[in-house]
Amino acid sequence: MRSIRYGNVVLGIILALLISLPSFADHKKGYQLYSQGDYQGAIKEFQASLEMAPDFWYAQFMIGRCYKKMGNFNQAIAELKKAEAITRDNSQKFTTAYEFADIYYLQKNYNEAINTLNRSKGFAAKTKEKGALNKLLGMCYINMKNFKQSASALEEAARHLPQDYDVISSLGKCYVELDNTDGIIRALSQAVKLRSNDAESIVFLGRAYIKKGDFANAVNVGEQGERIAPRNTKIRFMLGNAYLGVRNYQGAIRSFRVVLEVEPNNGNAMKLLGESYKMLEDFGPAVDYLLRAASFLPDDPAIFDSLGFIYEKNKRFEDALKAYEQAYILKPDPQYKSSIDRINKRLEGAEETPPPPPFL
Repeated sequence: MRSIRYGNVVLGIILALLISLPSFADHKKGYQLYSQGDYQGAIKEFQASLEMAPDFWYAQFMIGRCYKKMGNFNQAIAELKKAEAITRDNSQKFTTAYEFADIYYLQKNYNEAINTLNRSKGFAAKTKEKGALNKLLGMCYINMKNFKQSASALEEAARHLPQDYDVISSLGKCYVELDNTDGIIRALSQAVKLRSNDAESIVFLGRAYIKKGDFANAVNVGEQGERIAPRNTKIRFMLGNAYLGVRNYQGAIRSFRVVLEVEPNNGNAMKLLGESYKMLEDFGPAVDYLLRAASFLPDDPAIFDSLGFIYEKNKRFEDALKAYEQAYILKPDPQYKSSIDRINKRLEGAEETPPPPPFL
């Protein structure tokens, strides 16, 4: 799962503070240089502002932020402690504490980041502040693989930042880790509305619909993904499964063929391509793909069961018996045993019993 960043929210908070600051040309030039990535130049300008006003919190805070951007975390912390000592209101206190937490996050000291954020909750009065705090909390917990706590924090962040794509998509992917199908659908449906080209969210969302048996919505999501990334194998594989669910076997064949064009050794795509041809009773390519799949997935009993069905339909009873027996060896399922018994009776000359219909 990829990381998110949250700097835009905090940058907005800083800009709001900047508007209300004293009219020192140094700090305005300092912010301009900071925005251009000239952090050393920005530091000099902010230091000039501090010479004029030693208790100018914004200038001191931005010096710390410049050092953070330069990767000098120890110096950044030292400068931010000076800023912390001259904070005047809760907004300044929160913004300073948040910057400490962000540095700890970048250092992968997630426990210290969490502790700092929890201590700063009393200072976060504004919607954006509460959203930023919970967003970073959620990211800390994700990196600690604590997806339950992460989901809780990101749910709170989403209440304050409902249009924040990173919050919503990361929340959905926490639900993936927690196997919360309804949560996945709720969050990732919103995520793909906010960013329609998010291939990863489309795949997870489609899989969730398939798990719920909602194949029509899975097809809709998969076709959206197909338009933005026509050769994305995860999207195509999910879409192929969705087509199987709505019995659009030609659509499934198209999707699985694309997967094999990109990943020619994908045994699962071979298997499902064979199953799709089987459902169309196009048994020649069905057998070809199932035999190829068996070479990559030799422990999959369903492949041999399908081969047995096809051989039986074509009155190749010896081959059918071998296939069913291999399926039963791999998984002693009563259905496979019933197929073996049926073929044995046929070979012994007993009255023929037709095989069951080939439903997946």
